[in-house]
Order: sequence, then structure tokens, then C-alpha cells
Amino acid sequence: MPYLLTCRLWAGLCIGCLMWSCQPRQAALSLPTLSGIEIDGERGDWQGLGLTGMLTADPWGETDSCSLTAQVWLACDSAGILLALEVRDDSLVTLSGPLWQQDGLEIFISPQAGGKDLQQWVLSPGLTSTYPEARAQYIDYRTGDIQDVSTRMPLAGQRTEAGYRLECRLPYDLLGEAYGPEATFALSLTLNDSDSGKAVVAHPLHYYPNTYRNRDAMFVFAPGPGRAQPLLITRAYLLDGHTYCFQFMGAGAAGKRIHLRQADVHWRTEPTQPWDRDTYQATFTLPVTEVVSRLDSLSVWVGNRYQYTLSLADIPRRYEETEVPHPFEEDIRLFEKRDHETMPPSCGTLFIGSSSIRLWETLPEDFPELEIIQRGFGGSTTEDVLHFYERIVVPYEPQTIVFFAGVNDIAKGLLPQEVVANTEQFVQQIGRDLPGTEVYILSHTISVSRKRLAPSYRRTNTLLARMLRRYPYARLVDVTTPTLDARGRPQGRLFRADSTHLNARGYAVWTETLRPLLIPPAAIDSLPSAR
Repeated sequence: MPYLLTCRLWAGLCIGCLMWSCQPRQAALSLPTLSGIEIDGERGDWQGLGLTGMLTADPWGETDSCSLTAQVWLACDSAGILLALEVRDDSLVTLSGPLWQQDGLEIFISPQAGGKDLQQWVLSPGLTSTYPEARAQYIDYRTGDIQDVSTRMPLAGQRTEAGYRLECRLPYDLLGEAYGPEATFALSLTLNDSDSGKAVVAHPLHYYPNTYRNRDAMFVFAPGPGRAQPLLITRAYLLDGHTYCFQFMGAGAAGKRIHLRQADVHWRTEPTQPWDRDTYQATFTLPVTEVVSRLDSLSVWVGNRYQYTLSLADIPRRYEETEVPHPFEEDIRLFEKRDHETMPPSCGTLFIGSSSIRLWETLPEDFPELEIIQRGFGGSTTEDVLHFYERIVVPYEPQTIVFFAGVNDIAKGLLPQEVVANTEQFVQQIGRDLPGTEVYILSHTISVSRKRLAPSYRRTNTLLARMLRRYPYARLVDVTTPTLDARGRPQGRLFRADSTHLNARGYAVWTETLRPLLIPPAAIDSLPSAR
């Protein structure tokens, strides 16, 4: 199914926790509490039970029997969180490499949406001659540790005529103290699809096209009654520059009406129509001018049951009638959505750049004296930062900027001179638009996985230092040397299991290097806690 590899799984299990509203906290969706579920790869004991959603790889609702489709069931019991997945896929690939690079499911779970205590559970159905049994890996984002937990949790896979089934229980004793039969938690899912010899395509189970490891795009659940509940799939896009289309789809909606409400007032109602087998849908076509004034507080109901609150900020621009958007457009829109809800104060300290900024989990705690604005987006380059400069730099009017970008540029083949030219453009724009702002350019670190590129990184650092002498408000900060050993090689103990990104010890080195620059001793002495 090569054409599917160009698709994004647009299926949105768009429930209240994903649909941000003006409310300060997301309401939890009731997760049915069951008993008697056997983790055996069969689905018979799930009949009529669980929280059920349908998925499709096609973004426009035109999925046919040849397309990648899946259905997911969620529930809990006294021992853990239950999940069953049935996938229609014409090619099943399981390899010896990382499980996230082959067919299977990734589960991201945290005690709360947007929280830092993120866990990733990666499941593979197995079912091949090399790996006949289902496998599981656990990744702790606080420490970067990766563990094989295949034998520590109930897990089963089964091949079907059209694809495969995967069933598991995430045990509370493995999840940790924050989880239990009465605990609320946040969860998101990503379905991975791999055809032999081709890169895996990650399909998130909500309509953001780029929400992998996105702590905000999570569903909030709380254990509840054991009755079956359908989840609506939601598609929202612009038909043209003047009209929004909202399409709501789900099983169990036959004979019911979909209601859109503002507060307690009915706004629009449409009956459901048959779509495919047991699935029904309702479509609303609404003028943009009418939607904009109402959508922040628009709630969606199936019959008399509330489903979620829909936010205008959650409608992805990728479905507008425009050219193909920038690959980080959705990341930036998420930043803008946060700013819309709570704008950071001006004169803060902006950390901007690639994944080393994004993954710095303890950044606010490492600099509690500062108003931290963290705007890292993984895999980005200096060109990407320049592209979004007007949207994620200028509006904050920061007093200080810490910039780390360019290592991905070199890894993608750019020359040191090109990276330095882009960085200089960034520095010049700061001098023009934000006079008085100090800029700290972090030197290029040499990670274990990219040590072959060390000559290019060192050359880039030399050229950056030379260039920055021309700008009195900017300087290069050497975070490279402290991460190397006496022989000039990267210290493996400072990097995560991927050998690319810093772990907690690595970020402690960065903090120690930056603290005297960002918080001079005189400023520390003036703090109340220092007296």
C-alpha cells in the first residue's frame, strides 16, 4: 500500500481532552471499568464493551476497503489499563531494530495532559517467523531509559485475514504510583505503518497531523462505569477561504442527532446518516465569520451525551486550500494556541531551537529566577527558526534569547558557512526588531551518534565565534567542551539511550555553563531568598 505511506492518519478520536477550550482544565472522559478481559489476541470478550473508536488513514473520508483502517477499544480493570487494536493492513513488518520503526502501536501516557512525567510504551504484534511473539518496550522521558518489558506485561498479537490484532494491559505496578483504579490520566496513541524496505509512517489517533510526543495532544481519562461508549471521529477543515466543514463520524450513532452547543444553547443540529457498515456521520458546513465568533466555547453532543469541546485553534491549517505547509506548522500553531490561552510576560528569557531545547524537561526548574519561554521544535534547522521568527520570537519581546540550532543542518549536509550565515541573519534581525535584547548562541555539541561530524561542528563553532565578534549584544557560549572527555570525545554518560540527545546529566552541564551568564551573581544576591 505505497500510496498510504503518503497519508496522515487524520482520524481524530477528538474527545474533550484533545479539544482545548477556554476552560482551565480538561474534563476527563469516562473510561469503562471492566472485568473478565483475557489478554489473548481475541476480541470476543470486548463485544459491547469499552470505549470504541474507528480510525482511517484517509483525511477526506473516502477510505475504501483497500486502505489502512483500524479500530481501537480502551478500558481499565483493577490491574491496569486495557487496550485492544484491530488493524486492516496488507503488509506486516517486524524487524530487529527499534520497535517504533516497524508496524505496531505507540502509547504515550502521563498523569496529566501537558505533564512532564511522560512514558512511552511501544508495542509490536510480532507474528513473523523472526519474531512470532508480541513485544513491548518502555521509554521513560524523564531519564531516557529504554527497557524491554515484553515479559512483564500481558501482551498478545494475532494475525487476521486482513491484518492483525494487538491486545495488552498496561499494569499499574509498572506505570507507577500516579496510576491506579481511581486515578485520572492522560493518554495518546500513534499507529505505526511500515512496508518492507520503506520508512515507517506514524499515524496519530487525532486530527493533528504532527502530534508525535506532543504532551498537549492527549486524551484525559478517568475510570467510570463499564458500559460501552462510542467515540466520535472529527474532521475539521476549510473548504475554501469562507467555509468550514465539520464531519463527525462514529459507531453507535444510528438514529441520533449531532448537536453543536454554545454554553447551554443549541446552535446547530444535524441527523446522522449511514457512512460505512455500522458507522454513521453528520456534516456541518458553516461560514467562517459565524464560526470564529463562537467556536472557542462550542461543545459537541451525540443525542443527550456530551462528547467534547471543539476549539478553533485545533483546526489544522494543512487542510486549507493552500500550498503544502511547512513541516513544523502544527508545532508552531500549538505554541500560538498556548500563547492565546496564557501569553508569556514580556522581558522573559526565550530558549529557542531544535530538539535539545524541546527535550529540556527541567528548564524552568533549572532557572527558577527567570521567566522561561521554551520554544524548541524537534528536528528543526536554522532555516526553520528563521521561517517562524515573526511568530515565535518577536511577539514575546524577550530580554534574553538562548539559541541552539544548526546541528541538524550539518547532519542534513549543509556547510558550516551556510549555518553561520543563517545564524547571523537571526542575530541581525534581533538587533533590528528587539534592540536591547541579549543573544546567547550555544555552540554545536558533538553527540555520540554524530561524532563523525565533529570536524564540521568544530569548524562551525570557530566561524560562529568569529562572526559574533561583530555584534556586541550577542556572544557564543561554549557548551561543547564541557561535554567532551580528555581526549576530545563525547561523554556517553551525558546522552540518552539514543546517543543523540542530552540526558539529565547533560542538561546539568548546560545549566552550570549558562547560569553565570543568565543570572549574574549581583542579581542572585538581590533575590529575597539570597538575603
